[in-house]
Amino acid sequence: MWDFIALAAIAFCVVAAVFIFKLLELILRVRPSPEKIEADRMTYAERLRRPDWAFYEQHLQRPVPEALKRCYADRDLISRCGFEFELDGKTHYILEFQAIDAQGLIEAKEYYHLDIIPFAHGEAEAYYLRPGLNESNAVYSVFEESPYDSPEEEPEAEDVSRFLTRLQKSQGEKREH
Repeated sequence: MWDFIALAAIAFCVVAAVFIFKLLELILRVRPSPEKIEADRMTYAERLRRPDWAFYEQHLQRPVPEALKRCYADRDLISRCGFEFELDGKTHYILEFQAIDAQGLIEAKEYYHLDIIPFAHGEAEAYYLRPGLNESNAVYSVFEESPYDSPEEEPEAEDVSRFLTRLQKSQGEKREH
């Protein structure tokens, strides 16, 4: 009887060791390599530098605001992270700008379940323009904690040009200090 228990214990240990080895192998295979991470970062940086304005105009169903085009033309600005600025008594935090392209729409639909292309995201929200022929160029936000909730009904700014001008001005003020 003890021989059977000893054999069962050995068999269990071998099976457990093989399972742990295979699990570690799977974990290491799933984790992206540093080269893959760098390649993904470079791909995203390229998407950020090359907004697909034709696609965005089609998505918005109206011309893309010139202020947004000028903002994305400033490669130094859009490649930076961490913006804080006041507008109409409210503090806005933007972590980074977002790529404006078809992939951005796909990602937003998956995450927010909304037909939006965010141009920036903050600590807990994404900033976007509502699509629609009769929509204004007001900036709206949707919160990341509640992607299934409706987006904010009140705009963060009545016009994207005011929003971006204030953001850019805050960067100039920051450099002066």
